[in-house]
Amino acid sequence: MSTHYMASNQFRLWEAIFAYLLLERLRTQGLPGNGLERATAGSLRLKLLKIATQVRVSVRRVYVQMSSALPLAL
Repeated sequence: MSTHYMASNQFRLWEAIFAYLLLERLRTQGLPGNGLERATAGSLRLKLLKIATQVRVSVRRVYVQMSSALPLAL
């Protein structure tokens, strides 16, 4: 681990476990039937989480514009 303190190392381990569990839930419950339910965590990160978006906030609305090169365009 990166520090000499046990508490900070343990916190980093808990964060990694929590992130893995979130991706596991996303895979099993959020993506059934589209081919990504058996994908690895790295491919989920590349195909779903690393998407370039532009967020614009106006007085009444929040606009989210996704890239045209989105791998899983809906």
